[in-house]
Amino acid sequence: MFYHTIVPDCKPFLEIIFWVKDLKLSFKESYFLALNRMQQKIIIEAKTWLGTQFHHQGRVKICTTHNGGCDCIGLVIGVATALNLQSKTGASLADYDSHNYSNIPEGDNLRHQLSQHLLEKGNNITNAQTGDVVLFSFAKNPQHIAIIDRQTDELFIIHAYSVVGKVCYHRLDNKWQQRLVQIYSFREFCDR
Repeated sequence: MFYHTIVPDCKPFLEIIFWVKDLKLSFKESYFLALNRMQQKIIIEAKTWLGTQFHHQGRVKICTTHNGGCDCIGLVIGVATALNLQSKTGASLADYDSHNYSNIPEGDNLRHQLSQHLLEKGNNITNAQTGDVVLFSFAKNPQHIAIIDRQTDELFIIHAYSVVGKVCYHRLDNKWQQRLVQIYSFREFCDR
């Protein structure tokens, strides 16, 4: 079996040439291969933040010389910055980073900001895909976000969680699913 793939780093919409036993895949099939690659990049980058200590409004990843510090928003901004992910408008998501939120967000401000810059997918957990951002509610306020990692039929989340004091990775169990408010996708995944 011979295969050849061309996937530009941050342009998953460009044509991919993929040969399997002399069969050229359609553009749609090639497009989904590129999506899968970007989804994997998001998870790989997010996992490099594992162990980063929780710090409200932090944006610094753990490294060999310090423990870094970030909150749930800082993790998503850090991943988006590293991969140059874009807002719905086409501008870099990092350009919209803001530090004007309290330790316990009030009302729907976080939900409004996410809806303004990411694509809404509803709140049916079966629609969640690897690389999606999920919004959770605590004390009736949408105030926490995480990145989805789908492993076959099981969902996991990567998030900076103050309760454990660091960026962590665990299964999206029933308790977390009940807190789900909304699922969002990055602009790069608008056709899935």
